[in-house]
Formats: sequence, structure tokens, C-alpha cells
Amino acid sequence: MTQSDAVLVANVSACRLQTERETSLRLKGENGIMRKKFNALQKDIEVCNGQIKELYEQKKELYATIASLEKDIASLKREIRERDETIGDKERRIYDLKKKNQVRLGAGGCRAVPGWVAAGAGSCMTAAQGTARVRHWQALVAQALV
Repeated sequence: MTQSDAVLVANVSACRLQTERETSLRLKGENGIMRKKFNALQKDIEVCNGQIKELYEQKKELYATIASLEKDIASLKREIRERDETIGDKERRIYDLKKKNQVRLGAGGCRAVPGWVAAGAGSCMTAAQGTARVRHWQALVAQALV
């Protein structure tokens, strides 16, 4: 090998070495950029996982609240049903008392009740007796509602 061949080989080797160094530096720079992106994405993943955990806890709390409210609704519906039954029973009692009072009075008015006398043309009682009858009715209704 001649000296010019050796210089040529040295120049080619130096060019290759320079190209490899430039490629190595470029790849190191790209590697650093990729590492930064990777670390940023890792942090984003951790933040998202934290948010997922928080949302899961909120979901559990909301389901617990829903279950509690459903129990409250069922209880209130049961209470309404019981009150409706109580109101129905009291209405039936009032109806029965009215019916009983009508039977006591009879079809013709006050003739079936002893002690009540005709007080005038077509009237079965005096004003005082009418007031007494209203008070009696009020007492019966109040008693039925208790």
C-alpha cells in the first residue's frame, strides 16, 4: 500500500468517524428528547390514575347516597300508604256514623228520636235543638278523627 492509499484510507476513516460521531450526537439528542417525553407521559399517566381513583371514590359515594335515598323513598312511600289507610279508615268511620245517625233520625226526619218535637210548620226542632245537634255532630266528627 502506498502512502497516498494510506492517506486516502485515513481520510475515508476520518470521514466515517466524523459521520458516526455526528450520528451518535444526533441520536443522543433524540434520546434525551424521547426520555423527556416519556417522563412527561409517565407523569400524565400518574395524574390520570389519581383522577381515576378519585372518580371511583366519588362513584362509590354517589352509589351509597343513591341507596340511602332509595331507602328513604321506600320508607316515605310506606308512610304515605299507611296514612292513606288511616284516612280511609277515618272516612269509613265518618260515613258509618253519618249512616247510623240517619237511621236514628229515620226517613221522615226527627220523628224517630224521642224527645224531639215538631216546632212549627214542617220543622222538626227548635233553634236551640238545632244548635245542640250541630255541636253533637262536631263532637262525633272530632271523635272519629282521633
